[in-house]
Amino acid sequence: MGAPLTADLPDELADDLAAVDGVAALPNRPPWQPRTLADVDWLLERMGQLDAEAAENQTVADAATQRILERLDRANGRLKRQRDYLESLAAAYAREHRKEIIPGKKKSRELPNGELCWRKTGGRLVLNQDDLVSLAPGEEAPKSATAQLLEWAKARRCTHPELVRVKEEPALAEIQRYCAALDPAPIPPGMHWEDEDPYGRLEVKPAGSALAKVTK
Repeated sequence: MGAPLTADLPDELADDLAAVDGVAALPNRPPWQPRTLADVDWLLERMGQLDAEAAENQTVADAATQRILERLDRANGRLKRQRDYLESLAAAYAREHRKEIIPGKKKSRELPNGELCWRKTGGRLVLNQDDLVSLAPGEEAPKSATAQLLEWAKARRCTHPELVRVKEEPALAEIQRYCAALDPAPIPPGMHWEDEDPYGRLEVKPAGSALAKVTK
């Protein structure tokens, strides 16, 4: 990582730097001081070398961090896929047997390893799920729901820039508010209206789930 920064250091300054780094005691003398403008220029040169080495260290660390994060994403992605599948099984059962699980006006059910609970939600616009279709040779795939909604939002961006995020994806929360303020409220392409569930939104919450906090 460049030339050794201790090369050509005055002995007194080397001792002072060792004390600054905490690897040696403070010398029993006044600290080294520059005596000429050339000394100051030399200090600036050394500072530049230190900055360059620190920047190089940061580049190496950033690359290593990126590799670690990519491995973490792959590992946690596998765990999240498995967790989401298990959650879908529990949620499907809970929805099918809701009246048995939570009779009367109760909204939650404690279990030894977690909780089933329904949170009250209002009706809202929901992005459509794209259907898997088989295409004939040369046939063009239909636009995804997200692509349809993005075109609709971009057409209104001049007067309502909040409808499109900077990364060019539909801003669902802003589109919700925009449509709710219109009378009659439109249903943009790529979306459908989901009526309010009288029980509310189901949450499947395993007790003490650290993975849920990481992957949700």
